[in-house]
Amino acid sequence: MIIFYCLLFITFSHLTTQEWISSLNPITFSRKAVETLLKHGGYAIISAGRNPAIMTDLYLSDSMIEQRTTKLIDDIQDTYVYSSVIGSYDGGIEQSFLLILHNESPKNELQELIELGEKYNQDSIIYVKKSTPPIQKMVYTTGDYRGRHSGSTLFERHIRVHVKLQF
Repeated sequence: MIIFYCLLFITFSHLTTQEWISSLNPITFSRKAVETLLKHGGYAIISAGRNPAIMTDLYLSDSMIEQRTTKLIDDIQDTYVYSSVIGSYDGGIEQSFLLILHNESPKNELQELIELGEKYNQDSIIYVKKSTPPIQKMVYTTGDYRGRHSGSTLFERHIRVHVKLQF
C-alpha cells in the first residue's frame, strides 16, 4: 500500500497558475496498485463512448467518438492522474478512464465528474469515494434516471469493468 501512495505522490506534478498538472498522464498502474485502489476507493471511471439511449449518439461515426474521447482526455489530464481502461456497459465495450480522486472536496469532485458525464452524453459514471468501507456509486448523468445513483449492491451486480494492466 505504501508503494501505491508513493507512486501517486511521485507524479512529478507541479503548480502553474494555480492548476495541478501531472506530467505522467496517462499512467500505467501495477496490478497491486490497482487492487489497492479498488479495495480502498478514491477513484472514478468515465468514458466518452456512444450512449445507446441517446438517438443522436447512435449515428456518430467511430471517428467522432474518437474526437469526443480526445476532448475528454483534454478535460481530465490536468486535473486527475488517470489510466486508460477497457469498460463494458450495457453490453458494449468502450475506452474508459480510471481517474484517481483527490478526495479533498468529494462533493465538488463528484459534481465535476457528473458534469463531465453529461457533457459527453454518458448514461452514468462510476464514483468510489475513499472511505472505510469505500462508498461505491453508479451515478446517472443523462436520461430518465439523471441525478440518481445506485449503491454498492447494484453497482457490484450490474457493472463490470475490465482493467487492462500492462506489466
